[in-house]
Amino acid sequence: MATALNKEINNALTRIDNSFTNIPRTRYWISINHYHPDNGYSLFFNIQPPRTFSKSLPLLRLQDCSFDDLLVVLKAIRQSYQFTFEYLNFPRQERRILYEEVK
Repeated sequence: MATALNKEINNALTRIDNSFTNIPRTRYWISINHYHPDNGYSLFFNIQPPRTFSKSLPLLRLQDCSFDDLLVVLKAIRQSYQFTFEYLNFPRQERRILYEEVK
């Protein structure tokens, strides 16, 4: 599982590298969506240039992923980039853990 997780992390970082252009006054953030039926997570890279609509690009989909594996992925992304993380559809306790652990 560790090698598959490292491969997913590298794929996500490559997609961010290809999509990120440091344009002034452009907002960049990553949305993490918890999908309850599959116990999975979807990560999206969001870009909003000034005076335009935002664009959402899929980064990766983690199916049957544990919460601890999600923490590993988010910490690896955080080491390379300081984007804002937006957590969607998470229970309150997991959201609190994410805010504390992923800095």
